Amino acid sequence: MDNKNCMVDKIMLDEYETLMNTVSDAIFLVDVSQDGIFRYRRANKSHEKAIGLPFSKIKGKTPVEALGEKIGLIIEGNYKKCLLKRDCVTYEEVLPLPAGTKIWHTTLSPVFENGSVAQIVGASTDITHIKEIQNYLSYSIKFQKVVSEISKGFINTSELNFDRQLGITLQTIGDFVGVDRSYACFFSEDGEYFEKIYNWSKDGSKGPFMDFEGSPVNNFEWAFKNIKNKMFLLVESVDDLDIDAEVEKKYLLSVGAKTVLLVPFMLKGKVVGFIGLSKLSQKKWEENDITMLDIIAEVIVSALERVKAHRTLMREMERFRVTLHSIGDAVLTTDTTGCVTLLNSVAEKLTGWKMDEVIGKPLTEVFNVTDVKSGNPNGNTVRKVLETGIKVEQTNSTLITKDGSKRVIAENGAPIRDTENNIIGAVLVFRDVTEEEKRKEEIRFLSFNDRLTGIYNRAFFEEEISRLDTEVNYPLSLIIGDVNGLKLTNDVFGHQEGDRLLKSIAGIFTRVCGKKGVVSRWGGDEFAVILPKTTKDEAVLLCEEIKKACFDKAGFPVQTSIALGCSVKEDPSRDINIILKEAEEVMYKHKLLESKSARSSIISSLKKTLFERTYETEEHVKRLETLAGDVARRLNLSNNQIEELNLLCILHDVGKIAIPERILKKEGRLNENEWIEMKKHSEIGFRIAQSSYELSHISEFILCHHERWDGKGYPRGIKENNIPRLSRIFSIVDAFDAMTNDRLYRKAISIKEALEEIKRFAGTQFDPYLADVFAGMF
Repeated sequence: MDNKNCMVDKIMLDEYETLMNTVSDAIFLVDVSQDGIFRYRRANKSHEKAIGLPFSKIKGKTPVEALGEKIGLIIEGNYKKCLLKRDCVTYEEVLPLPAGTKIWHTTLSPVFENGSVAQIVGASTDITHIKEIQNYLSYSIKFQKVVSEISKGFINTSELNFDRQLGITLQTIGDFVGVDRSYACFFSEDGEYFEKIYNWSKDGSKGPFMDFEGSPVNNFEWAFKNIKNKMFLLVESVDDLDIDAEVEKKYLLSVGAKTVLLVPFMLKGKVVGFIGLSKLSQKKWEENDITMLDIIAEVIVSALERVKAHRTLMREMERFRVTLHSIGDAVLTTDTTGCVTLLNSVAEKLTGWKMDEVIGKPLTEVFNVTDVKSGNPNGNTVRKVLETGIKVEQTNSTLITKDGSKRVIAENGAPIRDTENNIIGAVLVFRDVTEEEKRKEEIRFLSFNDRLTGIYNRAFFEEEISRLDTEVNYPLSLIIGDVNGLKLTNDVFGHQEGDRLLKSIAGIFTRVCGKKGVVSRWGGDEFAVILPKTTKDEAVLLCEEIKKACFDKAGFPVQTSIALGCSVKEDPSRDINIILKEAEEVMYKHKLLESKSARSSIISSLKKTLFERTYETEEHVKRLETLAGDVARRLNLSNNQIEELNLLCILHDVGKIAIPERILKKEGRLNENEWIEMKKHSEIGFRIAQSSYELSHISEFILCHHERWDGKGYPRGIKENNIPRLSRIFSIVDAFDAMTNDRLYRKAISIKEALEEIKRFAGTQFDPYLADVFAGMF
C-alpha cells in the first residue's frame, strides 16, 4: 500500500513539475525560516530563463547569495513585505538580472503552516515591452481622473498646503498608534543630506532628527544603511542596541526615545526619505503598525509625486509627446470601442494617415492588415487585446497603407488599465520589418542556392539526393558536368566574363533539365543534376541536348563547351554515392577524350580575339608557320616540336589581349611608360598559357620569344642556349617576316636586305647557328 501511495505521489509530483514547466510565467517557491531568511526551494524553467541562471545555482540560497547584495536586497525587501503583510503582494520592479535588465510584474503569495508564513509562492511576468508608453498613458489617465476627484486630505493637497497636510497626517498617526512622536524626513536629490524634516510631538517637544536639516545622512550610518537598502527599521528597545549602532543609541537616548520604527519613502524605486514613530517608553510593535506606516508612507510619497507632477504637468506632457514621436516604433492607441485615440509620427509615416484624419475612426478603417503568405485578412490585434485583456503579438502581417502600398510589420498590443485595473483602451506598437524579412529570405535563398547562378548549391544537392534516393524514384539518374576553359576565361578575359559563362551554362541546364529534376552548381566549374524516374538512355539524350546547346551558344570569347557524365541507380542495394562517383568518372573520361577538340576550340577563340585586338593577321601567322616549318624540317625536329612551334607562331603575342588598346593601336613610337607596358605581354602570355592545360606546354616558349642571344632581351634577360630553341627559331622567323612585309610605321625591305640584317645580328640578337640555317634556306 505504501509503495502504491509513493507511486501516486510521484505521478502527482511529475504532473506538478510538468505543469510548472509549461507555464510561461516565472514561478518560484521560497522557504521562509523562522528568523526571516528566504531560501529558494523550487523554480520552473521560465524562472531559469528569466533570471539567466539554472535553478541548481540558486537552490537553497538566499536572494543575496544567489544574485548579489544589490539585487538580492531588493528582492528580499519585497519578500519581507509579503511576509509582513501575510497576504498577497503585487508589484512592478526593474531588476538588472544576469539575463538582462527587465521590468517584472510580480505576485507574491504566502503559504501558511501552523499560523506562520512558511513559504512564499511567486509568479513574475515580463512586462518590459512597451511598458514605458503603457505606464505613461496609464499614469496620464489616472492623474486626470484623480485630480478631478480630489476632495480631502492628500488627495486635494497642493504644493502650498502640503506641509500643513503632512503635519495633520503625522498627528493622526501618532494619536492612532499611541506614540509620543511621529516625524517625516526627506533626503536631498543625491540622497546624501537631510533636506526637509517634519515633526509632531504629543507634548510639543522636538522629535528625533529635527536638528539635522542640511546634515549628512551618514551621521547615522547604521540606521540609514538599513533605510537605504529599502528595509524598515524597528528598534523595540533603544537600550539594547549593540556596538554597531552606538551613535544612534546615544542620540536617541538623549532625546528620550525608548523605541523607534522607521519605514522608507520609496519613489520610483529610490529611497527619498522615511517616516518614523517613537515612544518615550517601551512599546511592542505589531505587524499592523508596520503595515499601516508602510501604507501611509506610500500615500505621502504619492501626494508628493502628484504635487510635483501638477507643477510640471505641461512640461511632462510635452516630454511625453516628444518621446512618443521620437521612438523608433510606430504607436497607436484606441479606446474600448476600438476607435483611434492617438497616432505617433512613426505610425503616421508607416500607415500614410495623419493623426487628425483618424482620431475617433474605427481602427479597421485605418489599419488594414492581411496575412503575409495567404493575403487573407489577419485577426484584429486590438480586438483580441480588448476581449482577452492580455498582451497579443503578431509577426506575419502585411500592412496595406493609405496609398495601397504594402509593408511587412511585426505588431504587438497590450491593454491600458486605470487605477482600478479596468481596461480603458489598448496600445498597439508596430514596426516595419520589410527589409528584415527580405534579408531573412535572402539568407534562406543563399543557404540552398548558388549566389552567382541562382540555381541550387551543393548543400541542397546533397540533401535532395538523400531525400530522392527511394525506390519510388527509380530509375534515379545523375548527370555531372565540368565546364571547359573556365580558368582560361577568368585569367584572360576576367572573372566577369567567367561568371557570365557560368550563368549561361546554368541557364542551359535549367532549360533542359529543370522541369525533370534538380539542377545544382556542384563546384566552381561543375554542375550536377538529379533526375527521378529517368532511365540512363533518357539521361544520355539530355546530355546530348546540353552539349549541343553549349556548342550553339554564341557571344563568348572561348567556345562554350562542357564535359558530361551520367549514371543511374536501379538497384536499391547500391549506394547512391557509388552512382555519383560513376557519373563523375564518366565525365572525366569524356573530358580526356574531348580534350583535343576543346584545345582546338580554345586556340581558335584566342586567335580570333588576338586578331580583333591587334594588327596581327592570319596571313602573318600563316607565313610564320611556313617559315618556322621549313626551319624545323632542316633541323629534323620531331612532329611534337613542329606542332609546338606552329602553336607558338599562332599564340606568341596572346599576352597582348591584356594590353590597353590605346597602346596596341597607337600610331608612331611608344613613349617609355607605354613601352614598359607593352613589354609585359610576354609574361602575360606565359600566365595565359599556364592557366590552360591545353597550352601550358608552350608557355615557356611564349615567355622567351623576345629574349636575345646576348642576354639583352626581355623579360628575364637570359642568353644563348638558356633560351629555349623553339623561342630562338621563332625570333628569327618573326623578325624576317616583319622586315619583309609592310607595317604601319615602316615599309617592307627586300628578302636580300632582310637576310643581311639577320646575318648582321647573328651572335647578338639571334642564335648564330640558327641564323645560318635560316639564311641557307634562300
